[in-house]
Amino acid sequence: MWKALALVALALVLALGLVWEFSSQSDPPQPAISQENQIDLTPWRARAEAGDSEAQLRLGQILFYGQGAPKNPAEARKWLQMAATQGLGPAQSLLGLSLKLGQGGEKDLAEAVKWFRLAADNGDAEAQFYLGQAFYHGEGLDENKAEALKWLRLAAGQGLPKAQIFVGDCYQEGQGAPQDPAEAVKWYRLAAEAGDPKGQLNLGLAYENGLGAPKDPVEAARWFFQAASAGHSTAQTYYACALMEGEGVEQDKPSALLWYLKAAAAGEIDAQYNLGLAYAEGHGAPPDPNESFQWLLMAANHGHALAQTKVAESYSRKNEPEEATRWYRLAAARGSVEAQRELARALELGLGAEPDKIEALIWYRRSAEAGDALAQSYLAALLAQGTPSEKDEAFNWYRLAAENGQTEAQLALAEAYASGQGLPLDPQAAFFWYRLAAERDHPLAQYQMGLAYELGHGPAPDLDEAIRWYQKAAAQGQAEAKKRLRDLNS
Repeated sequence: MWKALALVALALVLALGLVWEFSSQSDPPQPAISQENQIDLTPWRARAEAGDSEAQLRLGQILFYGQGAPKNPAEARKWLQMAATQGLGPAQSLLGLSLKLGQGGEKDLAEAVKWFRLAADNGDAEAQFYLGQAFYHGEGLDENKAEALKWLRLAAGQGLPKAQIFVGDCYQEGQGAPQDPAEAVKWYRLAAEAGDPKGQLNLGLAYENGLGAPKDPVEAARWFFQAASAGHSTAQTYYACALMEGEGVEQDKPSALLWYLKAAAAGEIDAQYNLGLAYAEGHGAPPDPNESFQWLLMAANHGHALAQTKVAESYSRKNEPEEATRWYRLAAARGSVEAQRELARALELGLGAEPDKIEALIWYRRSAEAGDALAQSYLAALLAQGTPSEKDEAFNWYRLAAENGQTEAQLALAEAYASGQGLPLDPQAAFFWYRLAAERDHPLAQYQMGLAYELGHGPAPDLDEAIRWYQKAAAQGQAEAKKRLRDLNS
């Protein structure tokens, strides 16, 4: 279960990797400036006003980031403009970022690109990175993934970890160049070995899933641990998964719980969800339904579809159908196949909502088309009550559900073949589906297996085998099987 979550999250992590560094640059968190850490800007301003480009750059950096003095993006942009005009590459790059983010003045993507290009042409790695981003996203110029990769590789070649990660993402996703997971891993490794937590996470994911590197749980856990120790909350979640399952590390559920708590406190929604599961099932701590529900609710309120489904199930167990249906609807809209099925069931039966068979059919179809066998069976049963064409469609869904192991669907097919209603009369086909359902302990199917052997409907008559199946059904309380056994013994 924990591993399944990690695999599902991989695609999201990689997709987010393409924009993660940009979003982190928009407003980097800064510590509060204490009185003793403040910089006296008077000499810097004097030098800057005298035309010293290095002083102009330094003043711009201090005021842009708020390091050593309160942030002042507008004044920062003024000094960066002066230094950039004098040809100072880092000033051109930071001025471009100011224009890109709209900090200290109007947002102007085209003007930002102009300054990025000037600095990038002169070898400034930061500018090359931002110019690559601009080409990748089509910000201030036409989107061009191949050109983006060219500039990103230049920045990555100068040792800029965020560029190395972006290049890795491009090769992992086949953006700007043919997909090449091994090449992606090469760039992730450079960033990881330079100490970048996101590079360490991506390298761990590559080892975990065998994408561009041999599948190696030990190496995966090692890199997850390094990134987790540096405070990367997604890596903390993955390392917790490894500890919970004992994959690549010795299983240690209490430690896994601690890592989940760290990640959850940092706002990692998957960690909040996994904490809910852990407290529900007693993994790493005694079972605690209340604690479980609080973590699931926290993840659900952040839009986690599986958590929303679990919260709905909890309300359903508490016999609060309106609240259950509300959460099922939220989760269904976010793609939870189970929630789509349960929402349809509520709408069909009027549980916590007004009965609405038309909307129920819509949600059953979504869940059924996603492969949910129970939804396929429910959909078939609802269609079987409809028009002749819907009844014909019903048996297609019954067959899919039956082939996916859903016993009620197997029984429905068997009865249709046995009676010739909806499907051609076919005792052999009926016997086939009765047997599958009976072997999955369906009592009515077991009774029908007894009848089939007693009467020779499908197989050759065999009273001993008939009694064996009657006894199985009777042991589950099947009344007709009990009566048949009494009749045979009289």
